[in-house]
Amino acid sequence: MNVVVDENKTSVPREALITIVNYEYEIIEEIVLMQSEYNPQIIVSQQSIDDVSFYFTKEEVTIESTIPWEVLSESDWVYMTPSSGKVGSTILSIVIEENLTDSPRTATILISNSEYDVVKEISVYQSEHILLQTINGHEYVDLGLPSGLKWAACNVGADYPYDYGHYYAWGEVG
Repeated sequence: MNVVVDENKTSVPREALITIVNYEYEIIEEIVLMQSEYNPQIIVSQQSIDDVSFYFTKEEVTIESTIPWEVLSESDWVYMTPSSGKVGSTILSIVIEENLTDSPRTATILISNSEYDVVKEISVYQSEHILLQTINGHEYVDLGLPSGLKWAACNVGADYPYDYGHYYAWGEVG
């Protein structure tokens, strides 16, 4: 005898009773089948992306899931790809646009499956735009140092603060 049991896709355990009867020998045997609940999961490698500079930024988060999922953010300055995923491991790319305002901002990214009512959140915090000043076309930040020294917004040879720029050995000027 073979017994086939369908997968339990509910969040509660279930039980079934199988009764086997042989009238000729007056034998009755009962078998109780117990099946645990389905435990759908979405696991994200980060629950928050904090202290993002005001510049354009790209982050990556790993999603491990036992169910299909969709991703959504109501913020118009955060973009995610892919917008959905299947069972398994997926790298979610998160693009955060430059913050041109003088206030920090927050966003919430939702990774969810509505069928199983599973939701994971990733919070994003991006700092306000730092007002840079310019000398001879070069941006700098005035840190208020007693010497009056200004701090360059970029490394020498870099166009953006997150670029490496040129390599110079100590004391090298050329």
